[in-house]
Amino acid sequence: MKNRHKPRKGHKENSMDKEERIRQLRAGIQAELDRTADKDEFNSNPQRRMELEIELLEQGCQVDQDEHGLLVNRKFIVAVSKSKWCVKGKYVWYYYKDIPTFVKKYVRREHDTR
Repeated sequence: MKNRHKPRKGHKENSMDKEERIRQLRAGIQAELDRTADKDEFNSNPQRRMELEIELLEQGCQVDQDEHGLLVNRKFIVAVSKSKWCVKGKYVWYYYKDIPTFVKKYVRREHDTR
């Protein structure tokens, strides 16, 4: 029987990269808030994108940029402006409650069925 919880090669480096990426995103959020602090305009899209990416990284997902939002584990696309997701290539959008629920119901379930 295989050990399912055996650390992958390079696992420590991946977690360090994830922590560094989260630090960079948090700094980016603060920079965006500082940039728009004295202006009447406020574009929350860059901030929302960074917050979503942090949440997904903290849930242990691989996150990349996609033209439609954030690409999660190379399979799911999460929209930035709304609480919607779809499977890459299908583009039928579904609502999700929050990121932890989305990851538990769809991302982890897909990973467990392999």
